[in-house]
Amino acid sequence: MPQCTTASLNVACFRGYNLTRLQKLAFKIWYATNELAQNGGPNYTTHLSDGTVGGGATNLLNDSVQLFDHWDRDALDAAEVAIYFNNAVNAGAIVSNVPNTVQNSIRRMEQISEDRLRKMLIYLECQLGAHRNPPL
Repeated sequence: MPQCTTASLNVACFRGYNLTRLQKLAFKIWYATNELAQNGGPNYTTHLSDGTVGGGATNLLNDSVQLFDHWDRDALDAAEVAIYFNNAVNAGAIVSNVPNTVQNSIRRMEQISEDRLRKMLIYLECQLGAHRNPPL
């Protein structure tokens, strides 16, 4: 299991550059495309950095727009929750996708601040790290 410490996360590498939220999102996409390619998925990294037409950026944009173009923010948020559900099920967890059932399990978390919940999620993302099933 990956070690999640300040040293292992190398936060200083990304913290000291005053990156904008958009840049941080682009960094996540860049790393995710590389991870996906390494896991045998489509290689969107080609031309992602230079933005040439017909390259990875265009293919990734087209693929994501084709699926999500007409989705509103609420639908996109629900898709993110569904991805976490699918990852848990693919890992072998027996969990419900019925909101009323899940609400009984998360009731205490609803009393925790959004900032702390975000920290919990980042920690879990770090712990899951290399153990994730590729989304293929």
